[in-house]
Amino acid sequence: LDTIASLKRLAPFGQHNPNPLFVLERVEVVSLRKVGFDQQHLQLRVRGDDMILQCIGFGLGDYLEHLKNGMMIDLMAELKENVWQNQVSAQLIIHDIRPCLKCS
Repeated sequence: LDTIASLKRLAPFGQHNPNPLFVLERVEVVSLRKVGFDQQHLQLRVRGDDMILQCIGFGLGDYLEHLKNGMMIDLMAELKENVWQNQVSAQLIIHDIRPCLKCS
């Protein structure tokens, strides 16, 4: 959450100042499922550097068939603040996913 607060100081974001994107390499899929009215979104929990991060991929529900628990992946994502039932947490908004390229 401290990182999110720091990123907010770079706002406002828009056409000439896009949201920062981050690449997370070699993260492990801990859980995955489709969510949304038509199951069109992908919800993941990934582990990297001894922390578990919540992720959502809007419109990426079809990726589920290519992923499984324990799989190592690389992500490109935005870091956002998520508020759900008065609880504030960090969440990654997934832009793209690929199998880990640096994994043996």
